[in-house]
Amino acid sequence: MLVRAQDWDGQDRDKSLLVRGSELQSAERWLTQQRADKKPAPSALHTQYVIASRSAATARQRGTVSAALLAVLITSGLALMAWDQRNQVINERELAQQRERVSLSRELAVSSARG
Repeated sequence: MLVRAQDWDGQDRDKSLLVRGSELQSAERWLTQQRADKKPAPSALHTQYVIASRSAATARQRGTVSAALLAVLITSGLALMAWDQRNQVINERELAQQRERVSLSRELAVSSARG
């Protein structure tokens, strides 16, 4: 862990060198156990490395949740637009059918008046 932390620190704390996933969980467990047991205490660099790793993981998770929420909002908006367009088509169809009935009624009235 120290070697990875030193490598991270030596490369201007490049985020791509942080630990993720199960490695991060292991590092957090190790850090907690080391502090509790007071065996060789973790260095400040160890702690900074693990904290930076957790911060990056949290930021990635927030980004993923934000993107998913945005996708849900866009999908909901598009669904509402489609529903509105469907209702407009139904109304226009009903109006056309009503006009057709009125036209047919007029034709029948004219034809019966002639005949």
